Amino acid sequence: MADIERAFTERIRSSVPALRGGVRAGLEILAETGVPVDVVTEGADALCASILRIHNLDHLISGIRSSKKSKEFFRGLISTSRLQYFVGDQLDVDIALAHEAGFKTIYFPGAFMPEWTLGVADLSDFRVTSFREVPDIVLGIRPGRLACCS
Repeated sequence: MADIERAFTERIRSSVPALRGGVRAGLEILAETGVPVDVVTEGADALCASILRIHNLDHLISGIRSSKKSKEFFRGLISTSRLQYFVGDQLDVDIALAHEAGFKTIYFPGAFMPEWTLGVADLSDFRVTSFREVPDIVLGIRPGRLACCS
């Protein structure tokens, strides 16, 4: 079993994207100040957990929530949890839906910018160029729970 797990981890490690700017520092500050962070992904929980382990971030994450992003999903997140802030890199499926559900939204633009999002309005409450800015925003408003997408 250990050989299978090792082979799987090596295969994933070779295709894992690099961390975006400020992610490690931002997550460490949030953890140190007691702000729980959940990762929201449309991918599989196990894959997300593996990527977090490979980057040695798993101890900084409170939970992983896997689902297709929709209005209903975001409304469910905000009504059944203490999540207050949402960090996303896509205006349509992250920021717009989270904003509509009542989250304070933080837009962290990524390199992937599909052409169908070019006309989407930026409804974000905040825009950052590094994840390191997220703790300043969250802690400056009020401590709360944070969800970020992957």
